[in-house]
Amino acid sequence: MKDKTRTIEIIGTIIPLILIVLFAMSIAYRNELSSFIGGKAKISGYIFIIIISAILELIPQLIAPTWIMINAAILELPLFMTTVYIIIGSTLGATLGYVLGRKYGIEFAIKMFGKKKISRAAKLFNSEGRWFVAIAALTPLPYLTIVFGALGMSPKNITLFGLIPRAISYIILCITIKLGISIFG
Repeated sequence: MKDKTRTIEIIGTIIPLILIVLFAMSIAYRNELSSFIGGKAKISGYIFIIIISAILELIPQLIAPTWIMINAAILELPLFMTTVYIIIGSTLGATLGYVLGRKYGIEFAIKMFGKKKISRAAKLFNSEGRWFVAIAALTPLPYLTIVFGALGMSPKNITLFGLIPRAISYIILCITIKLGISIFG
């Protein structure tokens, strides 16, 4: 069990590091990437956004899909379409996490995140319930849909207090970035 938890921790460390490097490289090579993405790579770029967003929501970590949107703004990609694809990926990843949590239960969540993290999340979940999920969904920090599924949250509540607020948070971020670009250039 410790080996699996350690492996997940390593993966949870490697993925953000890779994404930070990709983010930095996309800034450094902005002009080259913009022309490349503007050409033939546009469709595969959006598929990549869906996949990365799903992974970031499925395996919670400090880098949420909001970074993809910020990166898209830097690369001057269409923010509305980027937001749509982030929402699709986020919903797929969060739903898969929820289903895995419901199917495999609390022991699965403990194997993934460790007993200490699960007990903290369970304590907050039990005291604040679905409002804890809504607050987690509205912030750029990852929310633990695997844990919410394992703790028995209903599909209706995960949709109303998790998935919909998460999508709204991405729409708000898109509007904020668009306003910032129009005001500050």
